[in-house]
Amino acid sequence: MIMNYKITILLALLLTTISSGFAVSESCTLNLLWGHGGAGNVQERIRALGIKGRNIYQGCGVGGSGNIKYQVWQTGYNGDWMGSSSHIDNGGFIPTMTLPASNVVNKLGSEQDKKKLKSVELSYAKSEEAWAIKTASILPSSSLIEYMTSLRPHEYAHCEVTNGMVSRECMVKMAASGLIKGVLSSGFARLTQYHWAALVKEADDLLRTQACKEVSMNFICHDEGFEYMGDNGQTKFKEDLGNPTYSRRVKQAKFDHINIDKSLLTDISGNSAVFENATCYESNQSKIERVPRKCGESHLLNAEDIKSYKSGPCGEFLSNVTTKYKKTRSIAGRAEIFSPIREPSESPTQGSGTFYE
Repeated sequence: MIMNYKITILLALLLTTISSGFAVSESCTLNLLWGHGGAGNVQERIRALGIKGRNIYQGCGVGGSGNIKYQVWQTGYNGDWMGSSSHIDNGGFIPTMTLPASNVVNKLGSEQDKKKLKSVELSYAKSEEAWAIKTASILPSSSLIEYMTSLRPHEYAHCEVTNGMVSRECMVKMAASGLIKGVLSSGFARLTQYHWAALVKEADDLLRTQACKEVSMNFICHDEGFEYMGDNGQTKFKEDLGNPTYSRRVKQAKFDHINIDKSLLTDISGNSAVFENATCYESNQSKIERVPRKCGESHLLNAEDIKSYKSGPCGEFLSNVTTKYKKTRSIAGRAEIFSPIREPSESPTQGSGTFYE
């Protein structure tokens, strides 16, 4: 299908700023590209938008495409829209909340075959859905009602209504769906955190070897606000993957969209599934957080900036960023990247994820 893209004026101005705002060479310009996937789609957007520099791709099924060595191979889908949890979505970084689902992942070992990886998606999803239903069922009615009021009417139009009230059973199911969205969003935030840190690590490599004196680091939402022409000549709009979608996912990753005791949101390893942001580095010119704050965010970094970043709260995480996930579908060990570092005397806190089998 041949598509003629019409870029909005706002996006064109934004990307002009990203491409030319910092006077550095293309080899010293590093981009995290997030949007609709398929490596071919991303490459078409790069051409259409005139994006310069070296890129990490983040999107559905982009595999290992992209030319920065620290990128994660992405076999599955990307985001929070899928409706069920999967071990291969969001780069394999989604928290696993139940023992049976964890066993599914462990049995896969270092499996590379895509069909075999996908063949166990249903059993994984069923176990995680059971966790979500049981967790939502213990929420007080006030929390369920509060969550329902945040939804649009068509989202619960199928619910049984008695005396003008949606049944508790349906409210529990809707809240369970909200919990799954939170888990998916946590995986999305983790993948974004990993890739944002990957740009910092790549910048460090370039600065240490003196290949660059300064490095431009950018977050580009390559499917933000554009339209395309369908085969029938009518203008069609693809989902706008810009700041509203991005902000929603980061908020859901913090489980701010549902009123719940966050101690219930503990994965099978005893780690919190809740994404916690932090300021990694701040100066008069830049403020870098664990994930970008918005589309079009840019930073110009030198060796001193990287040194300060390393000594901050995010510096230790850089040791988890490696090249080993670039060319492999294997999901072995990926979730453990986000386990908090504990002293030897400490043991994991067993939370809700431990009890649902």
